[in-house]
Amino acid sequence: MYEAAEIYLCSKLSPKMRSLTLAKYEKEKKIIIAIAGDEEVLNKFQRIQLIWRRTSYEVHRQHFIFSHPASKFRSFELIFHEKHTQMVMDYYLPFILSAAKAIMEISNTSKVHKMQGEDLRGRWVVVNFNHPATF
Repeated sequence: MYEAAEIYLCSKLSPKMRSLTLAKYEKEKKIIIAIAGDEEVLNKFQRIQLIWRRTSYEVHRQHFIFSHPASKFRSFELIFHEKHTQMVMDYYLPFILSAAKAIMEISNTSKVHKMQGEDLRGRWVVVNFNHPATF
């Protein structure tokens, strides 16, 4: 759900945002724009006002006497009036999933998940799969 929300919300960025995260893969032509830090995005769905807030935090792990590097966790907090809970759960979240899928099909870039880190305690990241062969 996190990835779907990020993909969808990147299509809804406002010029009033104070900060954005920008990236460009070597073989890609497009610049990837994402919500930075603890930024908020306002969205309306069937007259319901929704606020998406991106949050992140670090978790330091201690295993016996060894200290492991901190893992950074990112999430979205979705804020709305409680009377709209059923509408959000039944219609809005499935809409986000299908909209993100449609956006990904348009961009038509294959994604690969890989482990980032020096050991098996790393985190999974998504990277673009660029291969010179055509199928």
